[in-house]
Amino acid sequence: MIETLAPKAPDPLLKIIKMFREDPRTDKIDLGVGVYKDATGNTPVMRAVKDAEGVLLASQKTKTYVGQQGDVDFLKLVGQLAFGEMSREFVSIQAVGGTGALRLGCDLLRESGAKRILLPAPCWPNHPSIVRAARLEPIDVPFFNIAEQRIDMDALIGGFAKAERGDGIIIQACCHNPLGADFSIEQWKDIADALNARGIIAFVDLAYQGFGDGIDEDVAGARVLLERVPEAVIAVSEAKSFGIYRERVGALFVKAAGEGAAGSDEQSRGYRAGKLFDAAGSWRRNRARSAQR
Repeated sequence: MIETLAPKAPDPLLKIIKMFREDPRTDKIDLGVGVYKDATGNTPVMRAVKDAEGVLLASQKTKTYVGQQGDVDFLKLVGQLAFGEMSREFVSIQAVGGTGALRLGCDLLRESGAKRILLPAPCWPNHPSIVRAARLEPIDVPFFNIAEQRIDMDALIGGFAKAERGDGIIIQACCHNPLGADFSIEQWKDIADALNARGIIAFVDLAYQGFGDGIDEDVAGARVLLERVPEAVIAVSEAKSFGIYRERVGALFVKAAGEGAAGSDEQSRGYRAGKLFDAAGSWRRNRARSAQR
C-alpha cells in the first residue's frame, strides 16, 4: 500500500533556499520563494493588516461555519478590488489561496465539458500540475519571443488552434511569473476577440495586484477582457497583495453567460468586512510603497 509509493523528486526550489541560507555574503538576494521583502530582508506585516486584525479580534463574535461559499463579505470586497462594478455580475467562492482557486476553476471547467487547458509558455511551473490533477490536458502554446524579448501575439493566437470549443486558457493578469511580460490593453482586446471566435474560455490568474503599475492599473487589461467575453473563470490570490502568505487567502470568480449569474442578496452585506478594511486607504499606501522598492 503506502510503502509502494514511489518517492518524488526534491523540489528544486528547496535547493535554492538552502544555498541562500548557507551563503555567507551579506549582499545576497533571495531568489527562492516569491515573497516581498524590505531593505533588511524581512517580510513585514502591513500596518493595514495589523489594524484589520485588531478590529477582527475586538468584534468577531463567533467561529462557526460561514457556509459553502465562504465569507460573502470577503468575496464582495475582493471582487470590487479586482473587478470594480462588474463584480456584481460574477458568482464566487472562497478558496484555499490562489492555488486552491486554480484547482477549483480547473475542476469547474472539466465538469462543464473542457478537455484541455492552454498554457502560454513559459508559464508558472505549478500550472501544468494543477491542470493535470484536475484530469485535464495541459497544452503549451508559444507566447514569448526570447531572442527579441517581446510577447509574440501571432504565435499565441495561432496556438489557440490547439484547443476546441469549451476548452480553457490560463492567462496571468499582471506581473507575469516568471517573465514579467504583461499584455497591453490592445493585446488584451485581441486575445478576447480570438477567444470568442474559437469558443475558448478565459481563465484569468490574478496573484500580484498592486505589484506592477498600480492597484487599478494592474487589472485594467483583465477588466477589458472580462468585459468582452461572455464567460470567464478568475482565480484570485490576496496573499501577495496583502503580504499574508501563510493565511492562504484566495477566491474563485465566474462570469457566466445569460441571466441570473449575479450573487445572492447575502453578498450585498459588506458592513462587517468593510470595517475590517477601513484600513484599505492605509493598505493602498502600504502597497504603493512596497511596489516602489
